[in-house]
Amino acid sequence: MACPADWFSGGRGIFGQRASFFCASHPTFRLPRSPFCLSAEQATIGIVRRKRVSPQSIHHRTSGDVDRYYRTPLSVQSYDAFNALAARTAVHFFVSQAKKFGSPVLELGAGTGLISWEVAAAGFEIVAVDLSAPMLEQAEEKRAAYGRETGNRIEFIQADMVELALDRRFNLAILPGRSFQHLTTPQEQRATLTNIAEHLHPSGGLVMNLFDPDFLLCLPGARPPSEEHLAQDPASGRWFRRNFLARKTDPLRQIFTEAVRIDALDAHGHANEGEETEWSLRWSHQQEMHYLLELSGFTVEALYSDFIGSPPAYGQEQVWIARRGK
Repeated sequence: MACPADWFSGGRGIFGQRASFFCASHPTFRLPRSPFCLSAEQATIGIVRRKRVSPQSIHHRTSGDVDRYYRTPLSVQSYDAFNALAARTAVHFFVSQAKKFGSPVLELGAGTGLISWEVAAAGFEIVAVDLSAPMLEQAEEKRAAYGRETGNRIEFIQADMVELALDRRFNLAILPGRSFQHLTTPQEQRATLTNIAEHLHPSGGLVMNLFDPDFLLCLPGARPPSEEHLAQDPASGRWFRRNFLARKTDPLRQIFTEAVRIDALDAHGHANEGEETEWSLRWSHQQEMHYLLELSGFTVEALYSDFIGSPPAYGQEQVWIARRGK
């Protein structure tokens, strides 16, 4: 399950300010390799298919069209173009939390590794998990740019965060880019949080961000953003255009689905390749999330409305910091 590109685009979105994602810093020292880190020569994407034993069957929509956006070719190719800028703010926050809780770090919804690589470059060991194989392949392509020392600290695994079962424990779990909101039922959300707690050491940390819903924009019939978004891929220099075609809102289930068109542009700004795709996200209220975290075995330490520590606010961001245990 990849990070929702929706919070990394430009313009005003349905649930608050849209942004864009990232920058880079390189390490000046090397941590000892842990048994689960890969060398540059050994780099492959691991695949975890083993399911957790659960007393309750979970209808897991993320294996279907709900995350089709993160598997279609242009969606994956343009992901960094639309998301790289916002990371310049977000990455410093997640690195600061890694400094607080320590290695190793587990990232769920890693996407193309925009956060993962920067956490590794800052000196932390990290296992980065995503459901989308094409997104992880693009993340692996960055290995050469970051070098062997940073590459030795990162491993990418294709797996479902709801059913993830690793024989490892972590000091910190992170879910950047609103990836948690691709879990479109309360059952999936609670199962995932419980699963995360099981993968953390006692008093291990959980850090994630969601959008805070603007209730006036949650009504059926709400129109998608009318502006088109242009962005350039930071590595290839290739330009892309993104337009929102339609939005379907389900207030009862707290889900919205957006249809999106992405075009690749030539040197003259003309589309030479295009595709239509979609994504779905579930919104959660602040009190709902606080209760859900407590039910799943966490104690909430802080809630912010942005990545610089501003107090909670309506219709902005929910940035949660929690710790395993009561």
